[in-house]
Amino acid sequence: MYLFSRINRLRIRSEQIKIPLNEQNLIINLAKKILNSPLKILAIDFDKTLIDDDSGSSMSFENIYIRNQFFWLIKYLIQHKWICITSFNENTPTKFNENLGIVTQTIVRRLLKLTDKNLSRHSINKRLAHEYKIIIESYPSRSYGKIEHIQNCINQIQQISSFSFDIQPYHIALFDDNLMNIKEAKEYFPAVLISIDEFNIKSKTIEPMIPLIDQLTQQSWNEYEKLKTKRKYSRGDRLQGSEL
Repeated sequence: MYLFSRINRLRIRSEQIKIPLNEQNLIINLAKKILNSPLKILAIDFDKTLIDDDSGSSMSFENIYIRNQFFWLIKYLIQHKWICITSFNENTPTKFNENLGIVTQTIVRRLLKLTDKNLSRHSINKRLAHEYKIIIESYPSRSYGKIEHIQNCINQIQQISSFSFDIQPYHIALFDDNLMNIKEAKEYFPAVLISIDEFNIKSKTIEPMIPLIDQLTQQSWNEYEKLKTKRKYSRGDRLQGSEL
């Protein structure tokens, strides 16, 4: 097994090789909040959210870095929660092209620390879903929004799952830097706006993620309790009716 930083072109930041000691407990605690919450799916926008910049269709993958916060956090979540990377990037798979583009493939390799150089672009989607619970969803057209992306992710997960996969609005959270995407998403499920300035200023700490995780997990629990109460009263009404 090679050190990930030495793999050809799979560049990561120095602090991603060895997480600073003062960050480790914070990261673990944030991961536990998500793992213990009702959330089942974390949808993460690609450009300017999962990665620092807007990769576009021509930007070199060598210049793209995953944000520290996601790099650190996702490692504790994969195989436990579904991670859906959503993008309009032409380098990501579309319904017309099922292969991963070089940008997204490289980012995924970095994210998972994959050292398998023989990993085929034709098989990476299936392997991600079955081994890591990661779905990559993209449309090249701006006529589609994140809601469509997430719905397609849900459809894929339901097809992959060997058991019934029930999805309620409080099961899903979206991380996105775009205010319009967040406003639209909040009509359906918990959503979190990534503060780009905050992340750029504090790029080497998990600190900007703390209020975001607190916000989405609390909202998820609130919505869960509302539905639980609603179902309880609904069952109670039916029981009373049957006794009359």
